[in-house]
Amino acid sequence: KRHGSGTYYHANNDRYEGEFCDDMMQGRGEYHYAGHEVYSGEWEANRRHGRGRLDYHDGSHYDGQWVEDSRHGQGCMKYADGSEYSGGWANDVRRGEGRIRYADGSEYSGGWEANLRCGQGEMKHPDGS
Repeated sequence: KRHGSGTYYHANNDRYEGEFCDDMMQGRGEYHYAGHEVYSGEWEANRRHGRGRLDYHDGSHYDGQWVEDSRHGQGCMKYADGSEYSGGWANDVRRGEGRIRYADGSEYSGGWEANLRCGQGEMKHPDGS
């Protein structure tokens, strides 16, 4: 059984470097996915759990809280198109209070549900409208 710090190479060319406990990824570690994505952060029972950052192959990245492999809690997502969302997440979707700045310069601040603007909020456009 793996226990302590080390590196594990998966058959699909994924690689994990970090801490193990009872043969599971546990504690801090960095996971390199074969598709060129990299997660660096906390693990619990082989799942991303706690604080961490995932860099996607398209240049976007998420930095924030994770629960059982999903973005959950507070976090910031910077998208490849230049848009940036900062706020609440639940089960991998924007939820709760958050603010997004779109690539065109417009901004929305307010409520979110299932990745959609929902409830009270304010939209601002670059021209001031």
